[in-house]
Amino acid sequence: MSTKCDIIFENNFEKVYYGGQLLSGQAIVTLAKEKSVRGIYVNIYGAAESRWCEHARDNRLTYRGHEVYLSSKTYLIGKEEGEAIEIPQGIHTYGFSCELPFNLPSSMEGTYGSIRYKVIITFDIPIWPDKVFEAGFTVLKTCNLNDFPELKSPLDLERSHGFNYMGCIWCIQSKPLMVTVHMQARGFTPGEKIEVILDVNNQSSQDVAYFSIGLFKIVTYASTQTVIKNKSEIVSLSSVQTNGIRKNHAEQLTVLLLVPPGPPTDMNSSTICKVRYDIEVKTYISYFRNYPKIRIPITIGTYPLLENPPPRNKFSVASQSYLTPSAPLSGLGIDFEEANYIFNILCRLDPPTYEHVSVQGNENNEIKLSHLPLYPVFGQRV
Repeated sequence: MSTKCDIIFENNFEKVYYGGQLLSGQAIVTLAKEKSVRGIYVNIYGAAESRWCEHARDNRLTYRGHEVYLSSKTYLIGKEEGEAIEIPQGIHTYGFSCELPFNLPSSMEGTYGSIRYKVIITFDIPIWPDKVFEAGFTVLKTCNLNDFPELKSPLDLERSHGFNYMGCIWCIQSKPLMVTVHMQARGFTPGEKIEVILDVNNQSSQDVAYFSIGLFKIVTYASTQTVIKNKSEIVSLSSVQTNGIRKNHAEQLTVLLLVPPGPPTDMNSSTICKVRYDIEVKTYISYFRNYPKIRIPITIGTYPLLENPPPRNKFSVASQSYLTPSAPLSGLGIDFEEANYIFNILCRLDPPTYEHVSVQGNENNEIKLSHLPLYPVFGQRV
């Protein structure tokens, strides 16, 4: 190849950024021979796309959505509509930077849509088609669970289910199946295990075959072109099946659900792709088709809950070596007090690892490796 361009992200091997950070890097251009261009420009770009098809009688309807969150175009050499210039053979290095807006939605990949961010280097070539190089990066919207005290409150949710002899759910029964769900908190981060405790008092006339307890991600996609329409995708992330409980028996069941890598809960930043999470407790009873369900919304964040979070007025001197882009604080578009608050939280945790989310085939297009998002994975809360 006569023209090569390597896109390097400075001090950020994982290529993971939080809204408010400064993204900086270099475009290293290698030319096998002299090249005539009008200019070379960089566009730091982020957008959501959605697409799915539905059938109505004999018609096949396609729904699409598109929303741009970031588009920062800068000429590295030359200018738009300028005269052609000659770049000599050899290696040339051009720097670029962009302060990312604070409220960018998190990168995500789904079956019917995605939110992607990338650095695009374009050679504006007179007469001939432009030559384009690109590299993807991950953006995460900060979700510090410690900012939401209600997420730390334990959950105790009781439900009763009655059954008639025909196998249908009855509205009121004298001897119901009583299920109480206990959880220590309602906010978690990837890498944690969610403890779900069931207190079951089965005074009904039916044996419970088993309970299925699962963690689900619900993504709501929207179309914005021609017709406004929504489509939901429910993805099972982890599940556990318990033992059964005979009629007229009571028992306590405990399961652990691992939170895998994934984007934080966010229902506001994007109109195209909204992400939320639920815990579902499903009761399976032999010969019954309408299985009782209990759904519990939870919040997945980017900074885990602490038993004793640091006070917001407690300052510490953070070393510059710690606050690197890889540690998701350097250049963060927040004030000094907020940065120190997050720093105090991170000091109590082992550094997170960054892992790809498991993405099944996207029916709309191929997912390039550079577009697969990386998400921080923490250990158990301390």
